[in-house]
Amino acid sequence: MQRDIFRSYSKWEEEHPKPANIFSEYIPLSCHDCGKDLLPHDDGIIVFKVDRKSDTYSAVVWCCKGKCDRNLKEKYNAMGLLDAGWEDISDILIPGKYLSWNIAILNRIQEGIDKYNDEAFESLKQFILRASQMVLKSQNEEQIRRLMDLSTIPDYI
Repeated sequence: MQRDIFRSYSKWEEEHPKPANIFSEYIPLSCHDCGKDLLPHDDGIIVFKVDRKSDTYSAVVWCCKGKCDRNLKEKYNAMGLLDAGWEDISDILIPGKYLSWNIAILNRIQEGIDKYNDEAFESLKQFILRASQMVLKSQNEEQIRRLMDLSTIPDYI
């Protein structure tokens, strides 16, 4: 009986994920147009904007599908930036997709296929960090203490 309750709770937890305690507090992924938090919902996209003159990613934005996406497209088109691709955020929050998506981006940068200006690259990193709250598992107390210990060691990589 107790095992069945545990399985039921585990199943419910899988279907109703809560943000992992990766940071000291939850950081929302706010729509760049209306400000709505996109992580707990299934209606957001991440859009890559490319400068048509330099062929460089010059903005990475996330927004609600529909009206917010159209508003941002108009705004960025006026700045000379075109949509170069997009992904459903809900798809990226699938652990296997999250991993393959991140590796694909790294591969394209390393191979020189994609170039990012500083602002776009910083936005991409912010998206990856915030999305990780919904993809990664929570840390236990021992892991948090160890992470704090490790943060005092200089990082030479």
